[in-house]
Amino acid sequence: MRRAPEGGLFRLARSNSDFAKLWGGVTISDLGSSVTNLALPLVAVITLQVGAKEMGFLNAAMHLPVLLFALLAGVWIDRAKRKPILVASAFGQGLVISLVPAAALVGWLSIELLYIVAFTSGTLAMMYVLASTSFLPSIVKREDLVEGNARLQLSTSTTNVAGPGAAGYLVDILGAPLAILVDSVSYFLSGLFLLRIRFDESDNIRTRMDQRVIAAIKEGISTLFSHPILRAMTIGTALASAAGAVQHTVWTLFLVRTLDITPIWLGIIGSVAGGASIIGALSAVPLAKRMGAGWLMIIALLLEGIAMGVLPFAGHFGWMKLPAVIAIQAVFSLALTLFSISQISLRQAVTPDRLLGRINATRRLVVFGIIPIAALSGGYLGETFGWEATLLISAAVMMVAFTYLILSSVRVSPEAIVTE
Repeated sequence: MRRAPEGGLFRLARSNSDFAKLWGGVTISDLGSSVTNLALPLVAVITLQVGAKEMGFLNAAMHLPVLLFALLAGVWIDRAKRKPILVASAFGQGLVISLVPAAALVGWLSIELLYIVAFTSGTLAMMYVLASTSFLPSIVKREDLVEGNARLQLSTSTTNVAGPGAAGYLVDILGAPLAILVDSVSYFLSGLFLLRIRFDESDNIRTRMDQRVIAAIKEGISTLFSHPILRAMTIGTALASAAGAVQHTVWTLFLVRTLDITPIWLGIIGSVAGGASIIGALSAVPLAKRMGAGWLMIIALLLEGIAMGVLPFAGHFGWMKLPAVIAIQAVFSLALTLFSISQISLRQAVTPDRLLGRINATRRLVVFGIIPIAALSGGYLGETFGWEATLLISAAVMMVAFTYLILSSVRVSPEAIVTE
């Protein structure tokens, strides 16, 4: 097994200036996004006083662009330079997100506006993620993929420590709509970082493809579902994604209205969960080296399912309900981080560069395309059976995902891609 050179946490950033700029841009963007991830649902729940059905529509609107545009986006990303797409997506998200605080200031804030913002920012976020995921293997060596993804995930985890706590404070002081302004500014700063990347993509574009759009899309779909590891990861992750969407639809409602948890404590819960994610990001490389990326994915899903299954019982813990929720979210975030790093790295390692855009887009269509349906289902289940029952259903779906992966070829995925 080939190992990357030693050098500590910043080895890759010191030896690769383009990766350092990408890392910086992602970090700044993640910091702002961690504020919006808490503040936007609170705008709906607290400011606009919506119910589970509207939360389902909001969650669905954010992920609907994947169903509509993912395959075409994948072809475009394989044919075009990826850096300009990254930069344009970052600046675009900054503009769109700023509509929420602007509307609040002039009295035009409504759930319909949130739907529009969620749909538009979801489209740009899809482009940003597809482009960055496809761009990373171009600027780092293949044996550095796990380390590169781990560092990017470390930034996400670190900002998730500071972000939710700051968001809870900002929401309490400024209100949820104005707190979102932080995210808007972060996207503009991120775009400036990404502009400074110097990697020349011209050679990569010439070698990627010269096909008609339909033929290119068919090749991406065929490759994804004919490759046993890519197919298994996609189906397993789609099931996990559906479980997460159902849970996410009622999560804020359950914590705020059933457990009476305030925005500040929601921020603290998010910060502790972010700390657990840091542990996951730092431990992903040695754990993947020891057990293989496939087994790490499987164990992580099991931990996620257990945490999700315990959450709906938190209201029965009396004065311990708040510590229980904190612990549950910490375990969930740790496992989610381990799962994300291992599956992204494995997917990048087994996919040829010329197909990365289409494979990532097709996989995203399946994994995230199911979210609008799951979110609407979560809203219906929450309104019909209650939030606790809906959370239990989401946990059951997560355990189905775990069962599928443990029976699949992911268990015997190549370990040679894992480096330290």
